[in-house]
Amino acid sequence: MSEPGAVRRPTPSEVAAFDAAWTRNTGTGLPYAHWLRATCHERWVRLHSLPESKQYPDTEAEYAVMLTRYLAELDALRAGANDLWVITSSYSSIARPVRRSAALVGLLPRPRLWRSFTEDDEGEEYRIWTHHYLTIVRRDADEVRRLLRFVADEVVSGVMITDANATWVHHPYDGGADLILPTTDERDRIAALFADWLPAPGFPGACLEDAVPDCDGANRGA
Repeated sequence: MSEPGAVRRPTPSEVAAFDAAWTRNTGTGLPYAHWLRATCHERWVRLHSLPESKQYPDTEAEYAVMLTRYLAELDALRAGANDLWVITSSYSSIARPVRRSAALVGLLPRPRLWRSFTEDDEGEEYRIWTHHYLTIVRRDADEVRRLLRFVADEVVSGVMITDANATWVHHPYDGGADLILPTTDERDRIAALFADWLPAPGFPGACLEDAVPDCDGANRGA
């Protein structure tokens, strides 16, 4: 585990400020990770985490490539800030929040509940509640690398990483990441910086013009 202070629970006032910033920068829609590419489509870019858009690493060398890419993306987004705001989730059939998976509890204990929500158009018998939790983690903490490996191995899903002001969002998934930037100019800069990591032709996100509203979860990695 990392040294004391590398992982901490945000205060209620910090969560309230974060909540206001999230709404200001991403809108009032439900904060599902896989919806961001639709709700913020003009500021979205997708990057793949292995050459030739390979989805799953098979060797430790490929895991190293994947991790190098994820961390380089985060470094380009965070602009030198030391703290990352990590959003993890649990799910239930009722509104009352439940514990996250054992893997998340062991890795990032004692988070602060941020939001509980569900889709209003679902009938009660089919309704699934999502409970988002916040943890503040230093960029160099081992927990960041372990979390990203959990994502690659599909141990966890729906993870989002951002900053205290929700200026940007990094949503890693098995095979890549969806990035939400503060402006279209910044999106274009990041796309140019990581041009070799853009999806291969034929995959969603291969061209920035692919960034159109679509909440159906059909894209790879949604």
